[in-house]
Amino acid sequence: MANEEYLIKIGILQEQAGQIRQQVEFIEQNLQEIENVRQGLKTIEDKESNEMMTHIGRGVFAKTKLLEREFLVNVGAEVVLKKSLPETLEMLKKQASEMQKVKENLLLNFAGISEALQMLVADTADAEKRFKY
Repeated sequence: MANEEYLIKIGILQEQAGQIRQQVEFIEQNLQEIENVRQGLKTIEDKESNEMMTHIGRGVFAKTKLLEREFLVNVGAEVVLKKSLPETLEMLKKQASEMQKVKENLLLNFAGISEALQMLVADTADAEKRFKY
């Protein structure tokens, strides 16, 4: 294989590895968000009082009163369902589990790409040695 072909293949594999890295980072951010929501819901579950501080955004909070312990949850395709606290926690647990599986598959793909890159780099080095002699 010509040196130019090696370089093209290496570039393609590096691009694929970068895309996978971005996808893994996105999934990790979503997993963290799910965990934050689960922790917030568990705090509500453990509280006897219905008063709480609600994060509005950018460091702004409001003192609020929870009227009921059921939540309106977007379940996909802009469909919103009323769910109890345990149902909501279970749904988030399933979402996190599914995301974790996707992350594991991406990491396996990343490992395969890394291995292919190492082999190409080694082949390129071998080809250069043969060419010099």
